[in-house]
Amino acid sequence: MKQLIIGTPVEPMLVSESGNGEGRYSEIMKTHKGKSYVQIKSDGYRVQVHNNGDLRMFTRGLNEFNPVAFPEVIQKLRNLPHGIFDGELVGLEDGKRGFDAIKARKRESLDVDLVMQYPLQIKFFDVLNLEGKDLIQLPLYERRRVLENYFGNVSEQWEISSPYALEERYKQVTDGLGLEGLVCKNPNSEYLIGKKTKDWIKLKKFLTLDLVVLGVYQGEGKASKLPFAALLLGTKNNGYYETITKVGIAKRDIIEYIQRKISSTYTKDIPKNVIISDAINKRSYSGKRPDRYVVPEKSAVVEVETMNVTCSDNWHSCGLKNGEAYSLRIPIVQKYREDKMPYDATTTQQIREIFEGS
Repeated sequence: MKQLIIGTPVEPMLVSESGNGEGRYSEIMKTHKGKSYVQIKSDGYRVQVHNNGDLRMFTRGLNEFNPVAFPEVIQKLRNLPHGIFDGELVGLEDGKRGFDAIKARKRESLDVDLVMQYPLQIKFFDVLNLEGKDLIQLPLYERRRVLENYFGNVSEQWEISSPYALEERYKQVTDGLGLEGLVCKNPNSEYLIGKKTKDWIKLKKFLTLDLVVLGVYQGEGKASKLPFAALLLGTKNNGYYETITKVGIAKRDIIEYIQRKISSTYTKDIPKNVIISDAINKRSYSGKRPDRYVVPEKSAVVEVETMNVTCSDNWHSCGLKNGEAYSLRIPIVQKYREDKMPYDATTTQQIREIFEGS
């Protein structure tokens, strides 16, 4: 493996989804061999911080933040040692409103009013390189020890050793504190650049999926004045994209973002790398074919919450086998993900694993 270079961002290690069944707590503990490091899942923005005398911050998509727009964050990092650090940019309200705050703050110049209205902080949870020495091949428990020796602003963490303790901590964080959920990490895991494995597992009330916009549906009545009223969303499957749900959308900021992102890529024809089930031509599925398709490589990614994944005889193509495909139960578009590209989207294989583990 090549030596990491401070100042050159790398793809972050990714978090997989847990199933939504009651057995998920036991499954996580079994996967992590009886011990798991548990951290709060905040509504924040993944950030990779590099310091070699020149402090730089990068998004999960390897784009650079303009430090001028985040003076209070930079101020707190002045004594940061040289190295590469992984963390989350969050709001000061106990990790709440983080994503919305960062979207409001993400400007190319300093806005003092926004700094006062939406104060931010970074919570570090991993270290990839310290003083020029790569640490990614060390187990997490050693990397965490290094991190805690250097910082006071590390993410809160608990060591859990039973399914019951994990369930209780989860309920405390979600029901008691009103936060998103937990991230459970294998203490012996290496930092796998750009990889998504069961070493890091996200535990939330609802499944959260990052899906690609593959088509749009025009609205009727008042909704006809909008660019679209519903989306055809899909998963990534190697070089192809497969449909998994049609979902209505009413949030104007999401509609406007998606329209800006995809309006130049609309097409009446099905893109060659988009798989559409033949079932969509059945009379019973009239109205399911989108009014316009979208070239997936240039499309937008949205975060969708859903009760669970189902598999049945339907009109979708996600994991299609023997006439049955995956679909979503009660999907809701929560927000757009400008920090993610279509190649970052949830894969069909991940959907399969979620379904089989539920």
